[in-house]
Amino acid sequence: MAPTLALLLALEVPAGNIGRLMPGALDHLELMQYLDALSANARQLQALVIQHTYDGKDLKRVYDEAEVSRRHCAHILQTHSPTLSHMRVSIVRQQHTERTSSG
Repeated sequence: MAPTLALLLALEVPAGNIGRLMPGALDHLELMQYLDALSANARQLQALVIQHTYDGKDLKRVYDEAEVSRRHCAHILQTHSPTLSHMRVSIVRQQHTERTSSG
């Protein structure tokens, strides 16, 4: 809950926090903002785990792959569909639900 509240209040996430963003609570954000929030949450968790383990190589690899995916998604949104990158997450979720429930 702390990362979600921090984002909503434009505050830093507490350093020792191990929480994640609450699904649905940030649906008012644009897709690019949401991707950035997810990335920031992942970076914070990665730093915390690496700080408290001797071997964070596997976690770093997973994070690096996720970051590459985030950048790729951001690039596609900005390059091919600037309008989509500003669409609210709630609308994307609704459209996805409608597509998956009708098929």
